[in-house]
Amino acid sequence: MTSALGASPADNNAGDQPIDNQQQLQSPTDDFHMLDKSLVVVTDLLLIANEDRHSDSSTLRDSIFLDDELVLTKAKLAEMQRVCTDLDFQVKQLEAAKLLWDVTRLAMDFQVIKDKDAHSRIRNRLEDELIRASHAAKFFRAEADKLQDQVVAKDTRIQELEAQVQLLQNKNDMNLRLKQLEAQVHQLTATNRTLITENHELKVHQYELQHDLQPVQRSSSWNLFNQNKATSKAKGVVLLKKSTNSPTPTKEVQPTVKSSANLELIRMLKRELDDNKQRDSIDAWY
Repeated sequence: MTSALGASPADNNAGDQPIDNQQQLQSPTDDFHMLDKSLVVVTDLLLIANEDRHSDSSTLRDSIFLDDELVLTKAKLAEMQRVCTDLDFQVKQLEAAKLLWDVTRLAMDFQVIKDKDAHSRIRNRLEDELIRASHAAKFFRAEADKLQDQVVAKDTRIQELEAQVQLLQNKNDMNLRLKQLEAQVHQLTATNRTLITENHELKVHQYELQHDLQPVQRSSSWNLFNQNKATSKAKGVVLLKKSTNSPTPTKEVQPTVKSSANLELIRMLKRELDDNKQRDSIDAWY
């Protein structure tokens, strides 16, 4: 079709071209007619080319559509074949299951028939065993009564033993408490001894302090006596002169300060000794 179309425009152009040249040479007045004719020829060629293009595109679309349809039909055919094979396999499975069920049912029927005979034999045997069991039950019931009496006696014995265990446990607790108290007593006696030794040491220290403070107390009492005597004679005036002129009164005042400090220390020691005595008496009471 394309070859015919391709040849026809060339033939038309080849056939028309000498005619156009002769007309141009012969009569220039026919130019408008030639132009119209050429336009008609060109439009015809364009129409033919468009028809060829449309026909080619339509055939191409038809071929593509047919290919797609072919692929789809092949896929559907493969799916149907697969479904058919699955159904065949399931049918075979069902047939095998039916055969297996038939075999099982026949086996069960045979087993029922077999069990009926076995049940009759078992029933007779069980009746014999029931008679023997009834006789054995009477014997075991008598044995159970004896064992019950023994259990009661053992329960009473267990209660007595539990009471003895509780008594021993109480004694053990008392012994532990006594041991704890003895340990506390030993600890308190040790602390009491340490306190007694500390008390003796404090007393010895007190005696030593008193022995050391005796000359100081004598000098302080003698100085106080002299001061009182001087004040009674001079009536206060001489004391002022002595205090302004000589440093002796200051020397006499220092021993009095020391003696007062020593007396305060002795009082503190006495208080501590009294506290220690009270503590010793409390410990001895405990």
